[in-house]
Amino acid sequence: MPDKDTSKARPLRLAIVCGGTGGHFYPGLTVAAACNENAGNAVLFVAGHSQNRFLQIASERGIEAIAAPAVGAPRGKLDMPVTAIRMACAALKCARLLRRHRIDVVLGMGGYTSVATGLAARFCRIPLVLHDGNAVLGRANRLLSRFAVLLALSYPLRNPQTARCPTQLVGMPLRDDLLAAARAPRPREDVHDDLGLDKARRTLLVFGGSQGARIINDTVSNALDGMSAAADRFQIIHLTGTDDNDPFITAYAAAGVPARVQAYESRMDLVLQAADLCICRAGGSTLAELALFGIPAIFIPLAVATDAHQLANAQTAADIDGALIIEEADCTPDCLSATITSWLDDSEVFANRAENLRSNARPDATATLLKCLQGV
Repeated sequence: MPDKDTSKARPLRLAIVCGGTGGHFYPGLTVAAACNENAGNAVLFVAGHSQNRFLQIASERGIEAIAAPAVGAPRGKLDMPVTAIRMACAALKCARLLRRHRIDVVLGMGGYTSVATGLAARFCRIPLVLHDGNAVLGRANRLLSRFAVLLALSYPLRNPQTARCPTQLVGMPLRDDLLAAARAPRPREDVHDDLGLDKARRTLLVFGGSQGARIINDTVSNALDGMSAAADRFQIIHLTGTDDNDPFITAYAAAGVPARVQAYESRMDLVLQAADLCICRAGGSTLAELALFGIPAIFIPLAVATDAHQLANAQTAADIDGALIIEEADCTPDCLSATITSWLDDSEVFANRAENLRSNARPDATATLLKCLQGV
């Protein structure tokens, strides 16, 4: 897409529609910060679940953000007329917000929270650009793509026929602290010291993300029962997503495996530099972060994810031999124990997987997406 001559124009006024989940909000926040740093002017239209929390986060980062209305998908045919009326009302409210803020371009980050503002952009004749964070185009973006000038992709689509507008592969916008850590990694010994890890052991990172951590938490901790012979070869960083961590701490201690167990980790830049293997879900941002740091993965896709998009994401990595996939139905302690043991025994195989995954990284995703927006 050719760049527009903006030498005499006022700064780009960009509305970024995000919210509902962190997977939609945080990439939008990253793009907003980059826009402001590049002489643009971005405002977040935050809608959906956790709206107040996301508005507070944006305020703390110095990013302008406003509450925007959103309407969920109809629950059935009987709900469709009421949903249509509510969507029309929400779109009219969004249209007033777009005009009040003198928006030049609207960027929708996907999810139902973007539909009302996307329709409003069409009504106001404001160019609409979409971003999708998964390898399967989401339902909201399928709908809005017929009105969009561009669909920016994080990964090649496994259902490309559902896009109704031009597409461009740009990647997933990632946080600046992660990009900086990947560009200039600290000495491994220093990272281990900061995290209290043993330099002589390999490090397994385990986390479940914001959804569905329980099966990963329970299966990994139970998998160690049959690994006593390998207990002196590795250590675990386990981000459980819960404050009830005593059972996991007890299980790791009984297995003789050193473990750093906590609900969340604020310094993911350090954790990702320390990890040699990751067991996790297959969200779009997770896949992009692991590729950035070259960490091979054992993906356990969320079985109830809409349109099986996590399985599609995981297959994107597995197709280049950058990851293994264990579906929930097959995720047993014995299966995980065998897979972890193969990692310890076949280091060269997993090192190759790390490089394969790293080859898929797109650290310039934010800059590429911003260039697309400036060229609309």
